[in-house]
Amino acid sequence: MSTKSYLLFTSVIFFLIAVGHAFRAIYGWGVAVNGIVIPLSVSWIGVILGLVLAYHGIKLRR
Repeated sequence: MSTKSYLLFTSVIFFLIAVGHAFRAIYGWGVAVNGIVIPLSVSWIGVILGLVLAYHGIKLRR
């Protein structure tokens, strides 16, 4: 796998993760891991980080 295709692949993955977190935050879907409820603020952080990482991956691909 070339560097450009790797960067594209990881950028798409990070973007999809950000979209998943956005849906969770917008619709208020609850998540519990081992009985511990994860707050929605974690999803907003996931949206921001996912989008930043996707942006930088696309930027590095150029």
